[in-house]
Amino acid sequence: MSERLRVLVVGAGYMGRAHARVVREISRELDTELAGIVDRDPHAARRASNAFGVPGYTELDRALAGTRPSVAIVATPTRTHIDVAEKLLEAGVERLLIEKPLDSDFDKAEAFAERWRSRSGDIMVGYIERFNPAYRLALEEVSSGSLGRLLTLYARRVGPFTTRVMDVGVTLDLATHELDLLYNMTQAEPRVLDAYVRRVYSENAEDLAVAMLEAGGFRATIEVNRVTAYKERRWILTGDKAVLQVDFMRQKVSLHRPRWQSESTQEWREPLLLEDRAFLEAALVGEPVPVPLDEAMVSLRLARQIIEKATRVQGS
Repeated sequence: MSERLRVLVVGAGYMGRAHARVVREISRELDTELAGIVDRDPHAARRASNAFGVPGYTELDRALAGTRPSVAIVATPTRTHIDVAEKLLEAGVERLLIEKPLDSDFDKAEAFAERWRSRSGDIMVGYIERFNPAYRLALEEVSSGSLGRLLTLYARRVGPFTTRVMDVGVTLDLATHELDLLYNMTQAEPRVLDAYVRRVYSENAEDLAVAMLEAGGFRATIEVNRVTAYKERRWILTGDKAVLQVDFMRQKVSLHRPRWQSESTQEWREPLLLEDRAFLEAALVGEPVPVPLDEAMVSLRLARQIIEKATRVQGS
């Protein structure tokens, strides 16, 4: 793509506004521009339009006609992701970044992936933690052999209850991050061994999930919930030579050996900005998106297995 990239953001909620902000910031360095933002809620569309100084729309068709976007970012409610993506692709939009998870309807997601498989490299799903500097550093340590043979991974992504994400449970909302990273790190699809989910506050979705998986010869335990009084995103990787602790929020990585330990001192960087920049840079040079659709489907299939394999559902 040699022309200036015109970016349309679909959805003016929390994530849509965040994407609009970073796209506008990136446009100061890359040959891109935030062309417009669209939301069915006229108040949300107007607020976003005023905040970012771009046209705001309440109808997708009018937004497409008015902005003529090269690429689009889909940040609407999860259940609408595929419907919006289909309209954008059929209208000729060349690249999409769809917020994770791809959709709350597993069968619909599989059908979408099959239909657009030939364009998997044009459709990115927003697994933001792949761009977290802490994960990138942890991946380097694992790849270098610093930990020796991996034995276990404990992943904990928890926090207090929030009404911001109510259309899906924590397996789709939170666990898919860990599942995507696990697949990315091992380059092999993990196998779900056991799972447990529980409703606590929500009526129709799980607020807590714990899953054990086999991944590349080691065991991974994933705990996610929205019932913990504090927020934590952490990994503990145990090898036969060392232990690696990863704090995704502080972006700190520490390596522990029997007689010493070291901690990273890298500067904190916003993962969303890194994600959107990687997406737009790939579009500018015509390379496949960093997290193509085919790869994103792995974590979605695993999430489905966890929900189906859960041994108990309590609190319903």
